[in-house]
Amino acid sequence: EIVAEAKPSTVLVVSGNDGERNGNGSGWVYDADKGLIVTNAHVVDGSTEFAIGVEGENELREAEIVGVAPCEDLAVLGMDDTEGLRTMPLGSQSELQQGDRLLTLGYPANGTTQDDLQVTDGVVSVVETVADEAAFADPDFAVYPNVIQTDAAINGGNSGGPSVSMNGELIGV
Repeated sequence: EIVAEAKPSTVLVVSGNDGERNGNGSGWVYDADKGLIVTNAHVVDGSTEFAIGVEGENELREAEIVGVAPCEDLAVLGMDDTEGLRTMPLGSQSELQQGDRLLTLGYPANGTTQDDLQVTDGVVSVVETVADEAAFADPDFAVYPNVIQTDAAINGGNSGGPSVSMNGELIGV
């Protein structure tokens, strides 16, 4: 039931340049009435064209960048066509406890809205930690000071998708 409720709030984010697709990630609806979608900044980085896919629809909807916060790896996209969108209910990280279960949602890498939304479950290992592991040798990897550590599998294409509590509320990206 939680996954069914989260589906209309989880979207496919496609980025590209000059009509060519660079890649995709996932996103979630922050404000359905205003057409505001949140994803990771690295999903839209280096692209000039953006589209949003809503589950079960064949056509992508045009979107544009509203703002990007690279230090938090977040981006907000705006779109005019808001039909069928549903705002994701927001939870609070302060209510999380070690051992709580969560779900991560997203579309597969190079996916389409005809693909099934991928859902993995996991357990919160640490409520708030810093992601600055030496294993991240990529010089573009930033230090993120407030992340939830979980054992939920994060699949290719899940970037920008929501992590939700067992109440169906957003607790992380």
